[in-house]
Amino acid sequence: MQLEPPTTTKPWIVSNVAGVVAMIFGFAALLAGFWTQFQGGREITQPSELRVVLPLGSVALVAGVIALARREPHHALAVGGIAMALAAPLLGWVVLVAAVAAAALLALLIIAKFH
Repeated sequence: MQLEPPTTTKPWIVSNVAGVVAMIFGFAALLAGFWTQFQGGREITQPSELRVVLPLGSVALVAGVIALARREPHHALAVGGIAMALAAPLLGWVVLVAAVAAAALLALLIIAKFH
C-alpha cells in the first residue's frame, strides 16, 4: 500500500485574491460612476462624482497592481478591474467614444459589404 502525498493546490479564489478585489472594486467604481453620471441630469461631458468614484477606483488600482506584482495566474481580473476603475471617472467620455467607434465600425462594415 503506497500513500500519495497530500495535494498542495490552493483554491482558485485564494490564488487570485488581489485580482478578485480589483475586479469587485473596479465594478463598484464603474457602477458608481454610471449612477452619478446618468442619474442626476449631468452633462455627459462632465466627470462623475469624484468623491465617490475615486476612492473605489484607487482601491481597484492598488489591488490590480498588487495582483500583477504577485504574478497571479489570471491577469484578466487585474487588468479588467484597473480598466473599469480608470473608465469610471470619465464615464460620459468613454460612452461617447464607444458610440463613435461603434458607428465608424458599422460604416466600415457597410462599405466593405457593398464594395
